[in-house]
Amino acid sequence: FYAYKKLRLEPTFEPYMTVVYAVPAFAISARSQSLLMRNLVIMATVAVLALLITRFLSRKMFGERLDRIVATTALIQAGDLRARVGMDGDSSDLGQIANALDQMTATVERRDIQRANDAKALAANLAEKETLLKEIHHRVKNNLQLILSLFMLQKDASDDPDEFKAAMENRIRSMAMVHEMIYESSNLDSVDLGEYAEQLVRLIAGSTDNHVAVSVESDSISCSLEKAIPFGLLLVELVTNAFKHAFRDRDGGTLGVSIRRLDSVVRLEVRDDGPGLPPGFSISECSSLGLRLAQVLAEQLGGTLEWEGVHGATFTISFSAAARART
Repeated sequence: FYAYKKLRLEPTFEPYMTVVYAVPAFAISARSQSLLMRNLVIMATVAVLALLITRFLSRKMFGERLDRIVATTALIQAGDLRARVGMDGDSSDLGQIANALDQMTATVERRDIQRANDAKALAANLAEKETLLKEIHHRVKNNLQLILSLFMLQKDASDDPDEFKAAMENRIRSMAMVHEMIYESSNLDSVDLGEYAEQLVRLIAGSTDNHVAVSVESDSISCSLEKAIPFGLLLVELVTNAFKHAFRDRDGGTLGVSIRRLDSVVRLEVRDDGPGLPPGFSISECSSLGLRLAQVLAEQLGGTLEWEGVHGATFTISFSAAARART
């Protein structure tokens, strides 16, 4: 390769000299190849650096969040509904996807918890119904046994069919009334003794021909069924005894029933204005089946039957409303 230059003293003069510069072709070619190789190396280095930087930025900006989304999805698929991506506040596309996944998982978790709670409640309700059914069978058996025992006792104590019929009707009605009050109430385990006593006394008074002024004073006292039945039978015996003996030879009189609660103690009092009790009266020596039953029922309630015979007859019993009835 070569180059030349014509030299002039003035631009309009003829050249007086020509300078020629010559370079071997291989030297020019070697230099060009060296520059080309250097440029290629630089371009390759820049390209590799660009790829590395792009990978780093992509990993930093997208990869970690994608990994969190994928890992959370795997946990949810495995059954862990408490797993969350936890990208709140990220308004990017990936952030919106992560938030949507968290909201969906939270909704599924709430539904799953609700189903579990519903299943537990259903199982508990079923167990309660089974227990209640067993309790009903047990109560029916006990009541039938009690009615049979009362039948046998009344049969041995009286030969009068009318007396037998009246006595057994009142006793069975008192037991039926307890169960009627229970199934009409929202509480299947307890009875209001005050309301029960008032209804029971009115029922007995209405079945007689005597014009007796009956008064019932009562507090609202919650009592278990197992104590309400002997209480009702006791009240039946005392009220029936009053109608039978205190008002036998007269058409009128007064009968008062009082049921009061002092702390945890219930006090029942049945009083009449009849002739009273004979001197030295004792239930253990009395021929009345009703009063002997009343004494047994009082002991079953955990109390003691007491009486007074001045200015009419008064029978009282105090027992605990909370304690279980004796069997």
